[in-house]
Amino acid sequence: MKKALVLAVTFVMVLMTACGVSEKDKAMVRGTVENGVFTSEFAGFKFAPPETWTYASDEEILAQMNLTAEDMDTAEKAQYELGKQKTIMDAMVVDETGANVIVMYENLALTIGGTKYDEKAYGDVLKEQSEASGFTEFAESSVKIGDNEYYVLECTSSLEGYTMKQHMLLRKIDNYMCAIAITTIPDLTATYDDIIKMFS
Repeated sequence: MKKALVLAVTFVMVLMTACGVSEKDKAMVRGTVENGVFTSEFAGFKFAPPETWTYASDEEILAQMNLTAEDMDTAEKAQYELGKQKTIMDAMVVDETGANVIVMYENLALTIGGTKYDEKAYGDVLKEQSEASGFTEFAESSVKIGDNEYYVLECTSSLEGYTMKQHMLLRKIDNYMCAIAITTIPDLTATYDDIIKMFS
């Protein structure tokens, strides 16, 4: 199961990087974790999982973007470095049963024509890439987190003998596409509905 979950995390990152494809301008600021609660002032939500969930360290997340703590030691440097990133990893957290949540952003301004995409169009691109990666069932819905509505693309696939569900929650913020990827395995992990209740 661990291998399946590693593949799930890798798949999400590949999708966000490959996607070639509001609100008033606001500075990109990564979220913070305090007392087990992840807070994103940029996206306007909190995520408060039980103590059985484990957050990736800041060093681990920065490494995904080829950055270090030194690149983030002042607000000016952080803003400059994040502005150069096409995909910005904000949080990665996994439950002991294997469910995981990844919060990330794609800088649409770094892709030709990218800023024209809304959540649905972006989701359509993700769906095409998901089909090419072996996902066979899809469903669309929406969910409200805090004061904001998210478009939701649900993808289902069989991977390493397990049925894997991945819900991609999308919301465009200025020139960034906020994506919250929630990965679960039916009958083995927490459910999507359980995890959604951890957001506010």
